Amino acid sequence: MIFEYRFRRHPILVALAAVLGFGIQCAERLMFSNSLGRPIAIDEPIIFVWSALFTALPLMVLAFQARQHVLPWLAGLGVSLWLAWWWLQKGIAYQRNPDGSGVDMGGAIMMLLAPFAITVACLWLNRWLTRDAANVR
Repeated sequence: MIFEYRFRRHPILVALAAVLGFGIQCAERLMFSNSLGRPIAIDEPIIFVWSALFTALPLMVLAFQARQHVLPWLAGLGVSLWLAWWWLQKGIAYQRNPDGSGVDMGGAIMMLLAPFAITVACLWLNRWLTRDAANVR
């Protein structure tokens, strides 16, 4: 009975994670275009999809955990939103005042590896909360 309930719940949570990832990426593209006065364009749809899936990765992994806690979801979403906002600000600042230096490679590598670090942190937090809840009983 419990397994069947979990099995039905996972697709909804995975879909929620995917919608949040795509929503963050759409909002980022919209704000980038609006702040620079450019038309909204998704020139490379494959890159857009991969960015959205990487953004949603921590939440998708949390969706498959046996015990669900809200705090890891909020933490993963909050850190993902903050990183997207930080990278957006850097991109807008560079587009307004280009100095010829190109993409900040340190920031780009951090944005590439951040979903994996956020996933590990969210899994640790979920496990810690599950263990803490088990000790209280």
